[in-house]
Amino acid sequence: MTLSKLSGCFKTEPGLYRALGCVILAMISGPALALDSDTQIAITNTVKDFLTQKVTARYKTQPEITIRRLDPRLQLKPCDTPLTASIRRGSKLAGITSVAVSCTGQNSWKIYVQAEVSIMLDVVVADAMLERGQVISESDLSLEPRDIGNLPQGYFDNAGKIAGMIARRTIKPGDLINSHLLKRAYMVKRGDSVFLVVKTSALRVQMKGKALGNATRGSTVRVKNLSSKRIVEGVATAPGIVTISLN
Repeated sequence: MTLSKLSGCFKTEPGLYRALGCVILAMISGPALALDSDTQIAITNTVKDFLTQKVTARYKTQPEITIRRLDPRLQLKPCDTPLTASIRRGSKLAGITSVAVSCTGQNSWKIYVQAEVSIMLDVVVADAMLERGQVISESDLSLEPRDIGNLPQGYFDNAGKIAGMIARRTIKPGDLINSHLLKRAYMVKRGDSVFLVVKTSALRVQMKGKALGNATRGSTVRVKNLSSKRIVEGVATAPGIVTISLN
């Protein structure tokens, strides 16, 4: 009952009994709007347990989880079965996320609870000044713990995955390394003399060829065999090496 309605009781009925009745009505109706404390605790614990299990399974570390305040006006009846939690497929676990909590018992209901999840992981940062166009080596990099919920997409947790790539722009020491700052170095360039390696389960043959295109590691490229003059297609596996597997 609002204050205006309560004061109206005194104006319309000056009698003591009428006023006392309004006060009692306000006391009775107020708690009905509050979320049951046991249910609130059950919801919070369900969300925390669910997110902790998901994070530890994926990242092998314990997260720090803060549950956003539940609306106290929620009128949810106590659940007679264990609560269940779920998250939309593809939803991120780090940062702000939303978890669906459901009661599948006799008094069924479903609500969405927001949580802030902090996940500290070692990620790759620059250990030295990296100039634009520079080929990056592992010695140029180091690992630092960061909350991945605050990081842009495309960060790395393994310096070995970056070695051999080229900096798209100048990167300062301590800067986070992500995929947007890098481009792959060509293992083979158009017009280069290359070694064409043909492998089978029983033998390995190497011959000279000429690259007819550019290729990064693992990508395909056409090569002209300088002996047979035939044009074949292989995979760039190392600088100046194109491999054809016939297994």
